[in-house]
Amino acid sequence: MAHFAEAIRDYLPSRDVEMLEYMELVAVFEASNRRMLPKKYADLGVDELNDKLSTLRAAIGTRR
Repeated sequence: MAHFAEAIRDYLPSRDVEMLEYMELVAVFEASNRRMLPKKYADLGVDELNDKLSTLRAAIGTRR
């Protein structure tokens, strides 16, 4: 158990910020109401959101 506890303590998950933002934007497009969106997206127009999504899609490419 001590080895497991040490492995958990030592683990650092990868933080692909661009991928996280891309997934966030995909979720934004699934929302049916602007009131459900985080403030940073609620005030953006559809064209702006599409531009951001396209830019991120190009940046992340085929990364997984």
